Amino acid sequence: MKEVVYGYWIQQDRELLSLTQQRMAQLEEVLGASGSQVSAEWDRSADARGEAVVTLRLSDFTGSATTVFQPEELKDPSHMRTRFYLLWSALLQVRIQHQLQELQEAGSPEKE
Repeated sequence: MKEVVYGYWIQQDRELLSLTQQRMAQLEEVLGASGSQVSAEWDRSADARGEAVVTLRLSDFTGSATTVFQPEELKDPSHMRTRFYLLWSALLQVRIQHQLQELQEAGSPEKE
Protein backbone atom coordinates (compact mmCIF):
# COMPACT_ATOMS: atom_id res chain seq x y z
CA MET A 1 0.00 0.00 0.00
CA LYS A 2 1.38 3.37 -0.98
CA GLU A 3 -0.28 5.19 1.90
CA VAL A 4 -3.02 4.53 4.46
CA VAL A 5 -4.80 7.45 6.10
CA TYR A 6 -7.26 7.22 8.96
CA GLY A 7 -9.35 10.38 9.07
CA TYR A 8 -10.09 12.37 12.18
CA TRP A 9 -13.60 11.02 12.70
CA ILE A 10 -12.66 7.35 12.47
CA GLN A 11 -9.82 7.93 14.90
CA GLN A 12 -12.43 9.14 17.41
CA ASP A 13 -14.19 5.73 17.34
CA ARG A 14 -11.86 3.07 18.74
CA GLU A 15 -14.01 0.13 17.66
CA LEU A 16 -14.35 1.28 14.05
CA LEU A 17 -10.68 2.22 13.87
CA SER A 18 -9.73 -1.24 15.09
CA LEU A 19 -12.05 -2.93 12.58
CA THR A 20 -10.66 -0.93 9.66
CA GLN A 21 -7.10 -1.67 10.73
CA GLN A 22 -7.95 -5.38 10.91
CA ARG A 23 -9.27 -5.26 7.32
CA MET A 24 -6.13 -3.67 5.86
CA ALA A 25 -4.28 -6.98 5.32
CA GLN A 26 -7.33 -8.29 3.49
CA LEU A 27 -7.53 -5.16 1.32
CA GLU A 28 -3.83 -5.43 0.48
CA GLU A 29 -4.36 -9.06 -0.51
CA VAL A 30 -7.17 -8.04 -2.89
CA LEU A 31 -5.04 -5.29 -4.45
CA GLY A 32 -2.09 -7.63 -4.94
CA ALA A 33 1.05 -6.26 -6.58
CA SER A 34 -0.80 -3.12 -7.67
CA GLY A 35 -1.27 -2.17 -4.04
CA SER A 36 2.04 -0.33 -4.02
CA GLN A 37 0.47 2.26 -6.35
CA VAL A 38 -2.75 2.68 -4.35
CA SER A 39 -3.54 4.86 -1.34
CA ALA A 40 -6.41 4.15 1.05
CA GLU A 41 -8.29 6.66 3.15
CA TRP A 42 -10.69 5.47 5.83
CA ASP A 43 -13.07 7.74 7.69
CA ARG A 44 -16.37 7.80 9.51
CA SER A 45 -19.39 9.86 8.58
CA ALA A 46 -23.17 9.68 8.94
CA ASP A 47 -25.77 8.34 6.54
CA ALA A 48 -29.09 10.04 5.75
CA ARG A 49 -30.57 8.75 9.01
CA GLY A 50 -27.64 10.10 11.03
CA GLU A 51 -26.18 6.66 11.72
CA ALA A 52 -22.44 6.05 11.59
CA VAL A 53 -20.98 4.67 8.37
CA VAL A 54 -17.41 4.03 7.29
CA THR A 55 -16.05 5.40 4.04
CA LEU A 56 -13.11 4.00 2.13
CA ARG A 57 -11.51 5.85 -0.75
CA LEU A 58 -8.92 4.13 -2.92
CA SER A 59 -6.85 6.39 -5.14
CA ASP A 60 -3.94 6.15 -7.53
CA PHE A 61 -2.32 8.35 -10.18
CA THR A 62 -5.46 8.19 -12.34
CA GLY A 63 -8.20 9.05 -9.85
CA SER A 64 -10.20 7.53 -7.03
CA ALA A 65 -13.17 5.35 -6.12
CA THR A 66 -15.13 5.52 -2.88
CA THR A 67 -17.57 3.25 -1.09
CA VAL A 68 -19.52 3.28 2.16
CA PHE A 69 -19.80 0.44 4.66
CA GLN A 70 -22.19 -0.13 7.51
CA PRO A 71 -20.10 -0.79 10.64
CA GLU A 72 -21.38 -4.36 10.98
CA GLU A 73 -20.10 -5.20 7.48
CA LEU A 74 -16.53 -4.75 8.71
CA LYS A 75 -16.99 -7.74 11.03
CA ASP A 76 -17.56 -10.19 8.15
CA PRO A 77 -14.29 -10.99 6.33
CA SER A 78 -15.88 -12.87 3.40
CA HIS A 79 -18.36 -10.07 2.80
CA MET A 80 -15.58 -7.48 2.99
CA ARG A 81 -13.49 -9.39 0.45
CA THR A 82 -16.36 -9.06 -2.03
CA ARG A 83 -16.80 -5.38 -1.25
CA PHE A 84 -13.06 -4.76 -1.64
CA TYR A 85 -13.09 -6.46 -5.05
CA LEU A 86 -16.00 -4.26 -6.14
CA LEU A 87 -14.19 -1.11 -5.02
CA TRP A 88 -10.95 -2.23 -6.67
CA SER A 89 -12.91 -2.89 -9.87
CA ALA A 90 -14.33 0.65 -9.74
CA LEU A 91 -10.82 2.11 -9.40
CA LEU A 92 -9.60 -0.03 -12.29
CA GLN A 93 -12.46 1.37 -14.40
CA VAL A 94 -11.24 4.89 -13.58
CA ARG A 95 -7.72 3.83 -14.58
CA ILE A 96 -8.92 2.35 -17.88
CA GLN A 97 -10.88 5.50 -18.73
CA HIS A 98 -7.84 7.63 -17.94
CA GLN A 99 -5.58 5.52 -20.13
CA LEU A 100 -8.08 5.46 -23.00
CA GLN A 101 -8.31 9.24 -22.87
CA GLU A 102 -4.52 9.51 -22.99
CA LEU A 103 -4.38 7.19 -25.99
CA GLN A 104 -7.07 9.13 -27.81
CA GLU A 105 -5.29 12.41 -27.17
CA ALA A 106 -1.97 10.97 -28.30
CA GLY A 107 -3.50 9.56 -31.48
CA SER A 108 -5.53 12.59 -32.55
CA PRO A 109 -3.93 15.11 -34.89
CA GLU A 110 -3.26 18.49 -33.34
CA LYS A 111 -5.57 21.26 -34.45
CA GLU A 112 -3.94 24.47 -35.62
